[in-house]
Amino acid sequence: MAGTFNPGAIAKSIVNYYSSGGVQYAGSAGIAALAKLILSGALTAGAYSAALVSVSGPGVLNLAYAYANDATSRTMGLKVVLDGTTVFDAVSDACTTQYNGVIAVGYNESNAILAYQPLVFNSTMALYVKSSLSETDKITLAYAYETR
Repeated sequence: MAGTFNPGAIAKSIVNYYSSGGVQYAGSAGIAALAKLILSGALTAGAYSAALVSVSGPGVLNLAYAYANDATSRTMGLKVVLDGTTVFDAVSDACTTQYNGVIAVGYNESNAILAYQPLVFNSTMALYVKSSLSETDKITLAYAYETR
């Protein structure tokens, strides 16, 4: 079927920290070793951002999480929309530790355990973040996906 995800299809692209080039592995298993990172931009308290990542076509979302860039107390939300359906929409409790946040799909880096299986999409994928504070670039969205 045209436009339908085929799990056996060869990947057309992989998007992660390294996929744009110009970077290298620094020898630690940090966030940057796993994901592409994007700052939240300007956020209005309690409102989701415009889509920070938007993909058309079939693929797999392998990693999506949002984390705080400082220790200011805030809650953070992360929303994942696949094929027009919100499949993940959660808000953290009050976060007061830099780099803590909320994971939709991927794994817990500090424990190196699988948290969720990759999420398949047939036509579209979009990722959104929010904060309990009105602020700019204080939340980072980490993500990795592949298209089919």
